[in-house]
Amino acid sequence: MIMRKGHDDTPFFVLGAARSGTTMLRLMLNRHSRLAIPFESHFLQPILAELPIHRPLETHEAARMADIVTNERNFRTWHLDAAQVREDLIARAPAPLADLVDALYRMEIARSGKPRWGDKTPYYYTCWRQVMGLFPTSRLIHIIRDGRDVSISLEQVGWHGATSSDRARYWLERVEMAQDAERELGPERNLIIRYEDLVLDTRPTLEKVCDFLGETFESGMLEFFTDAALHISDVDGDVHRKVLRAPQTDDVARWRREMPVDQQREFEAVAGKGLHAMSYPCLFFKDGNSQMKAAPRAGLARFADLHDIYYTTDDGFAQLNPREETRHDVEHVRGLYRVFTRYENFYRSVAPDRRNSIHFVSVVGGLYGLNLIPIFRPREITFFDINPHAIAYFQIIRRVWIESRNAPQFLARLANADYAVDTETEQTIRQCIAKKQHRILSEKDGQSARSFLSSWRYAIDRFDLTRGLLADVPVHTRVDAMDTQSFKDFVAAQQNLWLYCSNIFLFVFFELRFRFPQNAAMFASYFDETEMLDLGRHGRGPLPVKCQIPMAIEQPPTVPLMSVPS
Repeated sequence: MIMRKGHDDTPFFVLGAARSGTTMLRLMLNRHSRLAIPFESHFLQPILAELPIHRPLETHEAARMADIVTNERNFRTWHLDAAQVREDLIARAPAPLADLVDALYRMEIARSGKPRWGDKTPYYYTCWRQVMGLFPTSRLIHIIRDGRDVSISLEQVGWHGATSSDRARYWLERVEMAQDAERELGPERNLIIRYEDLVLDTRPTLEKVCDFLGETFESGMLEFFTDAALHISDVDGDVHRKVLRAPQTDDVARWRREMPVDQQREFEAVAGKGLHAMSYPCLFFKDGNSQMKAAPRAGLARFADLHDIYYTTDDGFAQLNPREETRHDVEHVRGLYRVFTRYENFYRSVAPDRRNSIHFVSVVGGLYGLNLIPIFRPREITFFDINPHAIAYFQIIRRVWIESRNAPQFLARLANADYAVDTETEQTIRQCIAKKQHRILSEKDGQSARSFLSSWRYAIDRFDLTRGLLADVPVHTRVDAMDTQSFKDFVAAQQNLWLYCSNIFLFVFFELRFRFPQNAAMFASYFDETEMLDLGRHGRGPLPVKCQIPMAIEQPPTVPLMSVPS
């Protein structure tokens, strides 16, 4: 059955990354005579997380729904009385959750006199499947903007990360969720449009949106900016000034004029595949590969000053303002274990004789390499760092780990500085460790957002195994940088070398040469990506490896055979 235009009153939802034009699209749709989209709601996610979808809500559950709605910060932007909302929802119980949500939105849009409601809350990307499941005939519209322009705008308002790579991850996740919705919902219920098309080709793009919704385009939608001031909120501050005027061509491709080249490179290294998928031009990402020519954070690598840092962070450098990582719920731990599982699969993929002779070498950094010890179960361990205090830090952690009965006691001893130290340097490090656990470590001393439980989750979950390996396996340390000749000589001389580089390639590119690659492997982490390179698949040495993003094996040229005259 074909629905005639203007006769479909099912709800619809608008999603997009923050600063992607979702507010502009909302204002355009709000100018339609049949469509009303209130201010961002934010309450659906906690409602869907707590209340049942597949049976009617009882009176006490309807009351709980009312509490969630009216306690939400954004509720003050709606035009409803909290007491009236509570009374109305309770009076409707028992009723399906979808009916109560629909009634709530219709209460809000009643003053507009329009028959059809929508929602524009970008936060609902985190629960889009549940939202679409709540209303099985609803439609979903995604607006996607060039991620580099999104990054510029996010940086200006201080949202979603301190670095270009943080914002790239955030944007890429939204693009990938839009692609997931496209596959799962199909064209009947899912539509993706681009911000650039809405700005530069406004009418045809809005006609496409109206067709998707089963509505007739109305020319008044083009004049959205004339009364925009009446329909925007100050909840997030003064961040919507541009919607008070008509769209301009300068609103598009700002990154070409305003984004430093190193930030462009960093963004594309993370989100190049998303840019490519959405037909945005890339300068450094071509044919599915990053084309980085220099380390993206080379300007931050002030290695000469590291002797003044008494505590090594697990975020590279303290001035990068690491993201907050305090959650340890099921979803957070599942995310950590997705990476650990990749390491486990790599370990299992190599021949047993290779697994039985691993010399595991790791940069100290934030000691993420501790997680790889119970995975690789090495026969020899070396930790290295350019900072001598980082080596002292590792020795303290190893000693306290071995001396502790279990994980809770280990973490408590670190937090309470409950262990002996011998030198003034170790005293300083002990103080920094305790301050970190109590979240009072200053930026000057190496502030880090990640807790030890988050950084060392796999090793802590296998505390006894890790303790046994740290105690029984020969452990060495080196004060060295990976790009020095002494470290290169060390690598060249080693057999069975499995080398964890952490995020060093963000700061410096260099080359290592493996004389014995038959059981060698390299691992690197950057931009929330984990790269694993099995050198054992590439024959005998010497084997040169370009330590860059991504890593590359430089195969030696084949020497042609000379013919010898008979």
